[in-house]
Amino acid sequence: MHVFDCCHRMKRQGGPMTRLYLKLAEQLRAEFRSGALRDGDAVPSEAQLRQAYGVSRTTVRAALALLEEERLIERRQGVGAFYRSGRIAKHLSRELDFHTEGRAHGQSPATRALAFAARPASLSERTVFGPEARGGVVELRRLRLLNGTPSVYQTSVLCHPGLEALARPDFENVSMYRLLERRFGLRMTDMQETLEAAVASPEVARILGIEPGAPLFNTNRIARDAAGRVVELSHNAVRADRYYFTFEGSIAEFAR
Repeated sequence: MHVFDCCHRMKRQGGPMTRLYLKLAEQLRAEFRSGALRDGDAVPSEAQLRQAYGVSRTTVRAALALLEEERLIERRQGVGAFYRSGRIAKHLSRELDFHTEGRAHGQSPATRALAFAARPASLSERTVFGPEARGGVVELRRLRLLNGTPSVYQTSVLCHPGLEALARPDFENVSMYRLLERRFGLRMTDMQETLEAAVASPEVARILGIEPGAPLFNTNRIARDAAGRVVELSHNAVRADRYYFTFEGSIAEFAR
């Protein structure tokens, strides 16, 4: 969409002057979420925004400064402001929990626990978890959001005595690994993870709020505690428009 079209679609805002810049910033966020602007597109100029909203230059500049602080736009002196998609670089060479990683990229992270229940382990799960799976496993499904946008749909199967005493709300807006360490003394130390390109099934698309067939990254993880026991099997459906993956390492490590 052309920047002039974007401006004309916006509605004028009212209210106290001290709140106008917040309303303008929220309207621009809504435009970004709607897909009206793509990564790298120019944001309407200060003059266009002033005309569309009937607000002062000070209000426009305050709104743009807020969006820049949130890393949703990039301002280039003498050129203008440009939309940044907000995609997070997921480093395969190091592990950060979802909330720490999101905040480090200027995003507002949140986690919703959708389901948590104990059940018998499947044959394949018993093979991976070993004898401890005889007592069953617990399955946790969570939705991870960035700036209110569903970004990752996670299914974790956990095996450890006492986990069934937890409840779904225990997993809201927390690091699962920190929760396990705090409640059970479980310290996760090693993991094996695979990454595949995929497309969203109708069910996953519904949960993530995207179209069926939209591009995803699928990751599958096996996580072990300090004693080497497998504690978690997890699957993550990761929106490709919210994340990209990168790896850093020494060339010497691969040339041996």
